[in-house]
Amino acid sequence: MIPAERHQHILDALADESCLSLAALAERLRVSVMTIRRDVAELSASGALIAVRGGVKSLVSVARSREGVAESRSLLRAALSYVKESRVIFLDSGALCRQLAQQIPWTAEMTAVTNDFLIAGDILRDTPAQLFFTGGELSRSDHSCYKSLALASLGSLSFELLYLSPTNWSERGV
Repeated sequence: MIPAERHQHILDALADESCLSLAALAERLRVSVMTIRRDVAELSASGALIAVRGGVKSLVSVARSREGVAESRSLLRAALSYVKESRVIFLDSGALCRQLAQQIPWTAEMTAVTNDFLIAGDILRDTPAQLFFTGGELSRSDHSCYKSLALASLGSLSFELLYLSPTNWSERGV
């Protein structure tokens, strides 16, 4: 397994469990603890997770409180209620949009558009949906593309639904 695949498996494991030991990851991926240690160092340096003594911690688990989890579930339920017969759906970057993408009942007739590498990987691996990825400058902190090229791509596409990450808007707008 190449490093990029291991990195994705580590991030996927952290989506299920907020904290994992290096030994558990090594066993799960059938590699040495030293290999996992190097992978974790790379992922930590890129801002994808937090390295802790003997293990790793999900950024999502650090950022969320118990109230935030309930609020997120409520947002996901509300967002899913709009999917219905939609054929073209844009999903912005971020943990909440990734969770939403994982819950949408994708079909081969549907098209997903995203700027998030993790969401794109999930859709490619787990669904029959068509996928469009916007280009742009890479943001290593949230695994997405943004800035002028991404905006130009978005401006040339039409969506039935567009889900923006809550962190990308404020009282001033997007």
